[in-house]
Amino acid sequence: AKDSGYCPIECGRGCTTMFGWKRRSIVEPAPADEYPPATADEYPGEAEKVLQVRSLCNMACKSAEAVSRMSPEQMLEDANQYDVGRYQICLHQASKLTAQLADQFYRDAATEALIYILVTAGDARQARKLFYELRVRDIRDELLRYYPDLAEKPSKQRGVNG
Repeated sequence: AKDSGYCPIECGRGCTTMFGWKRRSIVEPAPADEYPPATADEYPGEAEKVLQVRSLCNMACKSAEAVSRMSPEQMLEDANQYDVGRYQICLHQASKLTAQLADQFYRDAATEALIYILVTAGDARQARKLFYELRVRDIRDELLRYYPDLAEKPSKQRGVNG
């Protein structure tokens, strides 16, 4: 995979993953006329929840990188429990917040952050499952631009690394 120089969750650490991405300085905005403007009264607190999800994913970024380099046996070792625990707790909290979102666009924006952290941790199977739940075309297209492997059908095999 060609290195595009893009860190989608912008953790500021120059992340790399099995798909080979790093921080990119320019993010192209989606056309403003494609989505009707949401009002704050329509979905109160949803934008804040999406920001919370992104913050949780940013906090878990370094731990997700460490988890991606661990074998299942290494994940059980006491020395690695901090990174594994922080990654799992942040992922769980971010997932719970995402499930509370009513608006499809906000939910897909939060799910995008979850997919990035799953890819960082090497959990391609779970990332693909979430990818197939996305309904906003621009978000799906953006993910596919950097991670074309997400388009593959989710496998039935279990495991953190794919």
